[in-house]
Amino acid sequence: MGRIVGAFGGPEYRVTYANGDEVGVVSTVFEAEIVAGTPEPGDDETVEVRWFAPGELAAVELRASTRGVAEALGLIG
Repeated sequence: MGRIVGAFGGPEYRVTYANGDEVGVVSTVFEAEIVAGTPEPGDDETVEVRWFAPGELAAVELRASTRGVAEALGLIG
């Protein structure tokens, strides 16, 4: 496993789902390298999994908290 490059949380990482459930998200980002395989959802909460090159992220629809992580890591401007 690669090194931790950032950990993100706080009020801006709270999510309220359509059913009223609220969660506080803490995202830990690891340095990684794709070596093989095809990404696929591993549970019933994940709809889609894809790999993106940093240059592609600006065009991807992201939650505000996820966009904040990408910005803090310098992956998008």
